[in-house]
Amino acid sequence: MVYLIFFMKTSLVLCALMTAQTCLATIKKGDNLPALAIKTNPQSFYYEPNGYAQMLTIYPASLTSSRNGAFNADVIKAGYCPKSIIDIKNRAWYVPQKTAESAVNESILAPTHNALCTVSIDHTGKAIKHWQLNKKSTTIIVNGAGKVIFVEEGVLDQKERAKVIQLLTKYGKPYSHWPKATRMQPLKDSTE
Repeated sequence: MVYLIFFMKTSLVLCALMTAQTCLATIKKGDNLPALAIKTNPQSFYYEPNGYAQMLTIYPASLTSSRNGAFNADVIKAGYCPKSIIDIKNRAWYVPQKTAESAVNESILAPTHNALCTVSIDHTGKAIKHWQLNKKSTTIIVNGAGKVIFVEEGVLDQKERAKVIQLLTKYGKPYSHWPKATRMQPLKDSTE
């Protein structure tokens, strides 16, 4: 009993000593996801509920980012548009900022890139702070009203990938059916 109390107190002290980000509660299924805009080049990020299910991915620039990018390509082939944020501020130590920015620019300018599907760079970690996320790759699916119906940290396995496609098929509409108004990307920043 004494050891359990000591362990609990020690855990609370360790949590207090860690960065505040690590101790924050993160977005979870059932939460309403707040709107967010990040003004950046070459492509700004803008999210707000638009009546359709949306897939949002936030990941630090790292080797695992290529696996996230490959899954995003599968989602696009299925007819849906992920909105991706590459978190440059929390990138892996071995990824130079200029290299990460060049890779994002190349993917946006590639002939296979769908211009309706955004890939944005977050230089300040704004998305992580705004949505109180851990500094890990995160995939979020929201329904048309902005309620989180799926959230998972890390690179998705095959079962999770199938679940994402299933949810987008059930609650979403392919990007070819979006009204033009939802395709526009306002360039105003969200307030912190």
